[in-house]
Amino acid sequence: MPFAIEPAPVAIIKAVAAAGTAEPLTAVPTLATYIEVSAKKTAAVNAGNVFIGASTVVKAATESVELAPGDVWYKRARPGECFDLANIYIDADTTADGVAGFYTPAA
Repeated sequence: MPFAIEPAPVAIIKAVAAAGTAEPLTAVPTLATYIEVSAKKTAAVNAGNVFIGASTVVKAATESVELAPGDVWYKRARPGECFDLANIYIDADTTADGVAGFYTPAA
């Protein structure tokens, strides 16, 4: 029986250019089956919190996921499906704060 080989994880780092303005995780469509990011805690520590959500995400919005420095967020696609990282947005309390982690590209 052949074994399925998953693509290697790819690093992702995203910081917001202007606090209060939602930005997509990737500038171009990027299909993935898994993503895991944390609000930056080492190297360039976030000064405030990061918010993850749809294109309408803004800091302190009830439809967003709020991450304090070091908090982790992940998303896994259902078997046989994928999602687009360009449809996942972040905002932050402070300009230049962001997330770092990895994703598994869709095969």
